[in-house]
Amino acid sequence: MQLQQTEGALYTSFGFYVVYSVILASCAGVITVHIAPGATGSGIPELMGTMNGCKWSEGLSFKVLVFKTLGVILAVSGTLCVGKEGPLAHIGAIMAVLVLGLPFKVLQQFQLDVRKREFIAAGISAGVSVAFGAPIGGTLFAYEISTPNTFWTFNLLWRNFFCSAMATFVLGCLTSSYQGKQITLSDCAMLKFGIVAQDHRIPYYELLGAVIIGLICGILGAIFMKINTSLMRCRKKYIRRKWQKVLEVSLFSALTASTFFMIALSMDRCNKKSDTNFRSYHRARCQADEYSPMATLFFNTEGGTIRAMLSKGVQLTIAENFAFFLSWYILFSLTYGITVPAGVFLPGIIIGLSVGQLYGNVYTYLFPSQAEQ
Repeated sequence: MQLQQTEGALYTSFGFYVVYSVILASCAGVITVHIAPGATGSGIPELMGTMNGCKWSEGLSFKVLVFKTLGVILAVSGTLCVGKEGPLAHIGAIMAVLVLGLPFKVLQQFQLDVRKREFIAAGISAGVSVAFGAPIGGTLFAYEISTPNTFWTFNLLWRNFFCSAMATFVLGCLTSSYQGKQITLSDCAMLKFGIVAQDHRIPYYELLGAVIIGLICGILGAIFMKINTSLMRCRKKYIRRKWQKVLEVSLFSALTASTFFMIALSMDRCNKKSDTNFRSYHRARCQADEYSPMATLFFNTEGGTIRAMLSKGVQLTIAENFAFFLSWYILFSLTYGITVPAGVFLPGIIIGLSVGQLYGNVYTYLFPSQAEQ
C-alpha cells in the first residue's frame, strides 16, 4: 500500500512538473511569435548588424523590451535549456535607444545615426556588465561584436567603461538594499558564482588538464555549431507557420522537463550536507539531513546549478556527471534557435563546468594518490 502511494505521488509530481513547464514555455513562445518577433533569441547577431549600420528599428522598441524581459523569464522557468544573461545585452541596447527618445533638448544632438550607435554600444556594455559583474568584460564585449566599425574611439571606450561601472555599482547598491545588507562590491552581478575556496597551491602539471579541457570544449563547440546550423536550415524549411513555432517550443519544454525528471529520480543517490556556503540543496527522496546531487543540479536555477557544481559539497560520480553533461549538451544543441528569447552564456558555462568536473572525476579515478594531495 505504501509503495503504491509513493508511486502515485511520483507520477503526480512528474505530471505537474512537465505540464507546468510546458505552460510557461508555451506562453513565452506565444508572446514571441505573435506579439514581439524581434525578441527572438539573444539579439546579439542583430545588434552586430546594427552596430555596423544595418537598420533594426523593430527590435529596439519599448514593446520588445517588455516582452523580451517577460519571455526570457518564462522560457527559463519553462525548463528550456537556454540562458537568461545573454538577452541582457539586447535589453541594455533598447534602454539606450529609449533614453535617446526622452523629450530633452540636450539629447537632440545625439539623434545622428553614429551617435545612436555609440549609445547602443554603451547599453550593450552595461547589460553584459550587470549580468556578470564585469565592467571591463562588458566594454570589450561591445567592442568585439561591433567590429569592423568606424565609430569606435579611445574616448568612447572610456565612456562605455564608465557606463558599465556605474551600472554594476547601482546593481550592487540595489541588491544590498533589497537584502538588507551593507553595500559591498561582491553583490554587483546578476549571476554570482559563490565562494570558491582555494586552500592549496595548484601544481604546474595541472596546466595539462586545462589544455585537455580546452581542447574538448573547443571540439564540443564546433559540433554544437554544426548541429545548430543544420537545425536552423530545417526550421526555416519546415517550421514556417506560427502555430508550428509555438508547438515546437512546447515539445522541447516537455522533452527537457521529462528528461531532467527521469534522470534525477533514477539516479537519486543521497549524500550528507557538508558545504555551509551552499544552501540550495534539493532532497528529492532523501532524508531531511541529506540531499540528492542530481536533483540539486537539475531542479535548481541555472545560477544555482553553477554554484552547486563549484561547491565542494555537491560531488558527482562519473556516471552522474556524464549523464548530466550529455543531457544538457544534447538538449541545448537541439533547443537553441526555437522562437523564444534565449541566450547561450549560462548553458555554455554549465556544459563547460560538467566537462571540467568529469575530467576531475576521471583523474581522481586514475591517480587517486595525487588527487588526495
